Amino acid sequence: KLSCGDSCLSGQIGQKVSSDVLTIIDTPDPDGGFPAFLDSEGTKGQTVSVVKNGVFVQPICSLKNAELLQVPPTGNAGRRPLLSGMIPTDIKETPKNFCILPGTSSLEEMEAHMGDGFLITEYFDLFHSLNIASGDFSVPVHAVRIRDGKECGMVRGLTMSGNFRTMLREIIEVGSEAVIRPMEYLRNYGIGTCPIRI
Repeated sequence: KLSCGDSCLSGQIGQKVSSDVLTIIDTPDPDGGFPAFLDSEGTKGQTVSVVKNGVFVQPICSLKNAELLQVPPTGNAGRRPLLSGMIPTDIKETPKNFCILPGTSSLEEMEAHMGDGFLITEYFDLFHSLNIASGDFSVPVHAVRIRDGKECGMVRGLTMSGNFRTMLREIIEVGSEAVIRPMEYLRNYGIGTCPIRI
């Protein structure tokens, strides 16, 4: 999507795309994910700074897309099954262990800093709720209501909507409690995150 201009981040490599507090890496040697020391093209896995202090440094790339984008390959070529069967054939960029690096604040400190707001605890159908080209999203969520910095009950039936680029710019704080969730069904990558205050 980046190489053909169909991403909301197309043309943004080397540009500031978020607030300074956000750093995202992709690593082959996670604490809690799956190790990925070679990709399906034989490229050595490496830790990639995708976003560093708000700057979009480098996307994850296969050999082909690294050449198209004129960046180094990152060891992220994976194979995906065709719709007609489960035999993995096509090469596609696949994360190894895609992680937001933790900040310094505990969740309780972040809630106190928030004052009034919502702590999103569950989301639904994220993959069908984001327009990759525009960055617009609308995601059904459940949340905990925060009043005066304290949790005061569950709220269901909410929708979180906005624009991905705007959301990145409005990140105020990243929490210290990092969790990586391996994709157990596929057994091939993990996603790591921390609490984020927006």
